[in-house]
Amino acid sequence: MAEDHWKLTPRLSVDYGLRWEFNPPPGPVNGKYPVALTSSDVDTASLKGLGSQPYPTSYRHFAPRVGFAWNVIPSSTHPVTVRGGFGIFYDTGQQIVGEDYSGYPFTAYNPELDNVQLPLTPAEAAPPPPVTSLFPVPDFSEFLVTTPNLTSPYTEQWNWGIDYALSAKNTFTASYTGNNGKKLLYTQQIFPFNNPNLGAEPFIVLNSNAAKSTYHALQLQDRGRIANGLDIVTSFTWAHAEDNASSDYSLFEPPTWGNSDYDIRRSLDVALNYQIPAAGESRWARAVTGGWLLANRLSVESALPIEILQQQDESGEVDLNFYPDLNRSVPLYLHGPAAALAYQAQGCPWSDPSVNCSTQRAPGNWALNPAAFTQVPVDEDTGDPIRQGNLGRNYVRQTPFFALNTSLQRRFSISERVHLDFRVDAFNILNHPNPTDPDSSLEDGPYFGFLFGYTNAIGSGNPLYQMGAARSLQLSLKLGF
Repeated sequence: MAEDHWKLTPRLSVDYGLRWEFNPPPGPVNGKYPVALTSSDVDTASLKGLGSQPYPTSYRHFAPRVGFAWNVIPSSTHPVTVRGGFGIFYDTGQQIVGEDYSGYPFTAYNPELDNVQLPLTPAEAAPPPPVTSLFPVPDFSEFLVTTPNLTSPYTEQWNWGIDYALSAKNTFTASYTGNNGKKLLYTQQIFPFNNPNLGAEPFIVLNSNAAKSTYHALQLQDRGRIANGLDIVTSFTWAHAEDNASSDYSLFEPPTWGNSDYDIRRSLDVALNYQIPAAGESRWARAVTGGWLLANRLSVESALPIEILQQQDESGEVDLNFYPDLNRSVPLYLHGPAAALAYQAQGCPWSDPSVNCSTQRAPGNWALNPAAFTQVPVDEDTGDPIRQGNLGRNYVRQTPFFALNTSLQRRFSISERVHLDFRVDAFNILNHPNPTDPDSSLEDGPYFGFLFGYTNAIGSGNPLYQMGAARSLQLSLKLGF
């Protein structure tokens, strides 16, 4: 890697560099490589000879980076600074390719034993012999392979921003950032029924560079002190993420372009800290009431997308998703009484059947409108829709996210070197519900469009440490010395 810093003028500086990425394919284990295909067409491909690399080494992965900072207005009270940059960043891709070592020829299976007496004979219980030759290919083999032309995935990233000092203690920043993900890894399960080169009924997990993505975002931030003892950091993001696969492990569906699974269009985060002033006139009153810090964290996000399916076809080499048509003449989402009427019309599928359905509300007072989706006619012979609907991948949204966390803390000095920290944390202090994951399959009939009752929370699996889970309180004391 080579890099340089160049100060063109006292107010303009440029940083630039070039990185060479060298990521050869994984090496052999005991002289064995994972199996390699002769082509990317699994219907006609055969296996290369034992010891063949799964894909060739590339020596042409160069990643340039450049960035600049320009002090446009060098004011002592309201300076303006413009920053920008561009870079190419490679990934290794070996985290997925490494799994190829868990398939054939590193694994072997004995034939199934039916109607045998226990205990097994030594011959029946013996492990299968190790694979020493790829041919002939045994039936029902599991192949974890890569396309012969696999290469390192990479991302083109760029950003541009402007900082403006509203005051000596407060700065406003506006920036645009974006990236293009190219030749991203894509993993798909395939069942090629008519390829004798791979044995009868093989099971293939194929790694390729079929995925791609784009992301664009406007980011606004205000940070600093807005009043005596009151500090704030406010960030707002307006973004759009698209791709044809939102995970390396797509497994079933072929790449389909649309909104990303994590496409959150709007996001607001506010961190507000208030140093509570001491109250009272006496020394004791001021000692008790002074030194307290009230900290608040507000997070608001627009809804994540959800994929609405008319049905899935799992009978072919790959699974196929079929989308319905969207009826734009009716509301897409139902709230309050309208959601309750739709829920009651479906027989209150998620409610206790012993409770009068006519009094029930829809879970979360929210539902997708079944009338907004029209099923595409199906073929009488196959049962599959005769075409794809016009809805598209990840067009529909779930419920938005809202959470407010609050903490009150104070440090008590015991001696010059010893102090005691007291803190009270209230997570989701308003106990605002964040339901998520409505039933998204039209095949589920009356259950379609209604919330399961799951919670949209951010963080670890323990609800006590999740952002947006049910309200919880935490008291802590920490002795420092």
